[in-house]
This record gives sequence, C-alpha cells and structure tokens, in this order.
Amino acid sequence: MSGRAAFSVLETVSVCTPLGIRFWDPVTDEQIRDALRVTAWPADAPSRAVTAYRSRSDIYVLQGLPGLRDLEYPGDLEYPGDLEYPGDLDEATSSPPPQRPFVIQVEDDQRRYLPAARAVDLPLPYRGVYPRQRTLYSPSTDAPPGFLLLSTVARQRPSWMAGIYGELFDQVNGRPAAHALIQVSVGGEEGYGLSDGEGRFAVWLPYPGIAQDITGSPPPALGLGSLFGQSWPLELRVLYDPDHQVALSRTELPDYLSLLTQPLADLWLESPELGASPGLAEVWSGALDYGRELSVTTLGAQRLLIEPR
Repeated sequence: MSGRAAFSVLETVSVCTPLGIRFWDPVTDEQIRDALRVTAWPADAPSRAVTAYRSRSDIYVLQGLPGLRDLEYPGDLEYPGDLEYPGDLDEATSSPPPQRPFVIQVEDDQRRYLPAARAVDLPLPYRGVYPRQRTLYSPSTDAPPGFLLLSTVARQRPSWMAGIYGELFDQVNGRPAAHALIQVSVGGEEGYGLSDGEGRFAVWLPYPGIAQDITGSPPPALGLGSLFGQSWPLELRVLYDPDHQVALSRTELPDYLSLLTQPLADLWLESPELGASPGLAEVWSGALDYGRELSVTTLGAQRLLIEPR
C-alpha cells in the first residue's frame, strides 16, 4: 500500500453569481481594472449593503446579496437560460426567481472617475456581465462594452486628448448645476461629461484630423502642417433638469440612467451683470485650439449659466 492518502470528492457545490459588472473608460476605450469600490443593496433595505470583489478578469462580482440565496445555490431551481433582453422573460418557458430592486454604487479611490449609482432589478433576465442594454454612448446595434464611467476634473488628461472644462450654475434654482450631462461636438468627434456636485465638469475627446497634409514630399515649409496653430469650431450642449433626476436609497447620487436622459437646458450667452437680456440658446459655440485647454463660460461670468426648461 502506498504512503499517499487516498481521497475522493464526496460532494460538489455549484454557486451562481447573480451580478458581475465590467466597468469601461469611454475616453481610452479600455476596461477599468482597479481602484474601484462597488457596493449594492436592496432598495428597500439600504443597511444590508454588500461589497463586490474583483475577479481574475477584473469583473466586479457581487455575491451574498440579500434575498438571492436561492439563485446563488440553485439546486433544482430552473433558470430561463441565456435570454437576450428583458422582454424575453415573457417568452421563457420556465419561471425565473422573482426580481427584486437593488441599487449599485461605484466610487473610484483614485478620483479618476465620477461616482455613479444605478437601480437594477435582480436577478438579471440574461446570463453574462452587466450591462447588456444599449446606452447613449453605444452604437444603435451594439451592446456597451461595460458600465461607462466619466472623468473627473481632477483626472490627469493624456496629451493627445483635447480638454474642455467648465462650471455650471443653475440660474433658476440659484445653485451649482449638479449631475448635468455635457455633450461636445468638434470636427466630427463627440465627447461627453457629467458635472459633479459642485457643477464642475471635464470633457475629453480626440483632436480632429490635421487640417493640412504633413506627410507629403517635399516637407512643408516651417510652421505649415504643424498641429500647433490648428483650431476647430466647437459646439457644446447641456442636458439638465433636476426634476428629471431619480433619487435612490442610501446615496445622494441620482440614478445614472436618469442623468443620460435629461432634456436640453438653455444656456446664457451673456451674463445678466452686463445689463443685456438673457439671450438664451441651446448651443454654446467656441473654438478649440490644439494644445490648449478650453474653458467654457458665459460672457462676463466665470461660470456657464444655465436654466432648466
């Protein structure tokens, strides 16, 4: 008889993960892999929060969520399979566990990304990583690569990106315009940002193509074709309505989806201190110069004054 101890597997336990989230940086188009704190709690029991752990593939995984034990240890429980969209639940032949509303919150310890919160009904009506539904930033036929997080004003901007900055002030309510969605268009490129609790925002996007051909032969004269000196017309819009922002339990952050679907706000082109009429407009127009950050303000003010409609 050998000196090695014999053993056998007496029992195996299958554990289902009710929620795994991949976070994505739309600026660099890369997965966000570290320094995030992700928590979730039942909407009706915010004290029972659970913290996510990071998997080997840098997916943030939530287990032990209240009320979902039967899903995590399914046994003989039937699950509807790999459903494509929430509407497919109605067509499933087997009944999934009842859904329960949860709140998910993510914060970045390195202050690169704005915190975000989202209401989600669990279990999801499909297998796989959340989210699968389309969003504002995704092509109409494609699923998003992950939960998109937007940049803070404190984040260090890559030199190859244009930076548009500003501070929004709500003229109607007399306070910073928090959680507004900012849309910037320049030279066929589009970028988005969100204002923080103080109304501050940063939008990053690639510089448009070079206006002059610098690849030809012979080389252009000194100064011609250089990126320095290039300028492009820019348009900025603000989507903002505090009444449209959906409150969530246990957090001061509104529901992320409600921020992406806010209506357009009106912008003050000139400050009332100049004695002019409001001159409200949907679009702020300016010029983006290569290598120079652009600060967006109302003429005669240090902030961009806006009004929800």
